[in-house]
Amino acid sequence: MANIAAIKSSIKSGELKFHVPPVCQGQIVERAFACDGDFIYEKITDKSDRSVTVVVYDHPEDANEGSFEPWNSEPDCGDEVARIEGIES
Repeated sequence: MANIAAIKSSIKSGELKFHVPPVCQGQIVERAFACDGDFIYEKITDKSDRSVTVVVYDHPEDANEGSFEPWNSEPDCGDEVARIEGIES
């Protein structure tokens, strides 16, 4: 189970480093990804209204150490475990 308060704190403190895959760059709705040992995080920023949503995913079952490279392409994500609306960017 994802600890929502801890995730919000990690995002605000900059502890999670989000990367925007090349295919997601230059869009009004920007999608960026971060990862830790427990989860993959997708930060969705709507630049038209400055709203931010973070979706938390499990790692995919077939993931290996080199499978999370959002600086190259969108990562594969496992099941969605939480959705956090209204994150301050």
